[in-house]
Amino acid sequence: MVRGVRRLRRVGPRSIGAQYAANGSEAGRLGFPLSKEICGLKAGGCYQLYQGGAIIWSAGTGARVSLGAIRSEWASRGFENGGLGYPVSEEQCDLPGSGCQQLYQGGAIYWSSKTGAHATNGAIKGRFDGQGGVGGYLAYPLEDEVCGQPNGAATSGSRAD
Repeated sequence: MVRGVRRLRRVGPRSIGAQYAANGSEAGRLGFPLSKEICGLKAGGCYQLYQGGAIIWSAGTGARVSLGAIRSEWASRGFENGGLGYPVSEEQCDLPGSGCQQLYQGGAIYWSSKTGAHATNGAIKGRFDGQGGVGGYLAYPLEDEVCGQPNGAATSGSRAD
């Protein structure tokens, strides 16, 4: 444990501490804590930073691990204060093409080694899911949604692999 960093005070099956233990504690992918639990986020949420990422908690979503490129994309969108809100699932990395996804209150972030991490939400996510998501013809998003197009349209580049 990093000197001066305390273990978590929240307890219960949906707590940051329980999530850290479930992910192997110091020996797991998160490694050692880099901060104490920090609270006061939107909707009373909390987080704790680790060598390999973070665990984010809210009463409505429980504790969720946030890592790597998907975390970076979430950060670029304002973390829980952005349109995606809090994560509602763990990162899932058994998708077609060895890709990953993480679901959020307001959308999803998809990652593949060919495309990087990109978010979808709203009507575009609904249409994307309706076409089979990453397992369908469109495969992984190539870019983030672009709004403000003529007639108020939004687009998201995708391709079939």
